Amino acid sequence: MGMGKIGIPARIRSARIQAALSQRSLAERLRVSRGAVANWECTSAALPAMQHLQAIAVITGVSFEWLATGRGPMASPPPDGSCAVGEDEWHLIAAFRTLPKPLREQILSVIAPLAGQPWPPP
Repeated sequence: MGMGKIGIPARIRSARIQAALSQRSLAERLRVSRGAVANWECTSAALPAMQHLQAIAVITGVSFEWLATGRGPMASPPPDGSCAVGEDEWHLIAAFRTLPKPLREQILSVIAPLAGQPWPPP
């Protein structure tokens, strides 16, 4: 059976295992219970909300399209500068990507000067 033929529960499990995460560690990053992750992985009756599905894709480094539909490649090549180093960067990137553009701009206008970087960039 090809990867495109498996359901969302199996794709969530595959993505988690490929990212070397336990159900508990994925649950902690998503701020849900371990039982919620277990349910998402074993039954189509309990699928995650869209924001959780997006966050799972970001955290595990898989393509959102593949995770949600089974289409396209599993791997999601990270855009420049998005390779998280450490737990805090994972949380920051996952949260940042869920925000609308105006809020992203506000956050960058605060963070960049704190890091000694011009905002907006030259």
